[in-house]
Amino acid sequence: MQYRLNLSYEKAYIYSKIMTYDDFLPQGACTSPFIANACVWKLDNRLLGLMNKLNASYTRFADDMTFSFNKKINFDKFINQVYEIIYDEGYIPNYTKTKVFKNTIKQEVTGIVVNGKDLSISKKRRDDLRFILNIWKNYDKLSAIEKYIKIFDKECNENNFEEKIKGQISFIKMVNKNQGEKLENILDKI
Repeated sequence: MQYRLNLSYEKAYIYSKIMTYDDFLPQGACTSPFIANACVWKLDNRLLGLMNKLNASYTRFADDMTFSFNKKINFDKFINQVYEIIYDEGYIPNYTKTKVFKNTIKQEVTGIVVNGKDLSISKKRRDDLRFILNIWKNYDKLSAIEKYIKIFDKECNENNFEEKIKGQISFIKMVNKNQGEKLENILDKI
């Protein structure tokens, strides 16, 4: 990272101390996207070059890569090209996560359904959240927290439950305003 960011050894050392805890990178920290982007900068540029040649698009969120095409291609050949670039940059692809989806089925990327008229959140996720909101509304908060823990987040507790619910709804609303507002209306009635 020192060379990609054009940092002196001293500055790279200081950044490494700021971004670590007990000499380890904390997973999910606010610095994680910055570090990931710095580490895969060359990989991203090579994959973007490949996609530009194919007149297609490439997006990446953390380690999830998505390639989108408007025409038929030889997917076996394409996947082998991508794997070759990944290996060449010192990484190992997760073969079990490699999938090819035709545009006739639901295409979900990092929890967002990307094919359709508008971006959306999966019906299951919205239904699960609606279920929890209705438990809270019709029964009690502690029962809703229990369900939230089982479905979404083991780290949820009475102190952070409302913020986690609001965060989920805000995310859904950011992706699809209509879907988020429907859940927000249920929350407003609690």
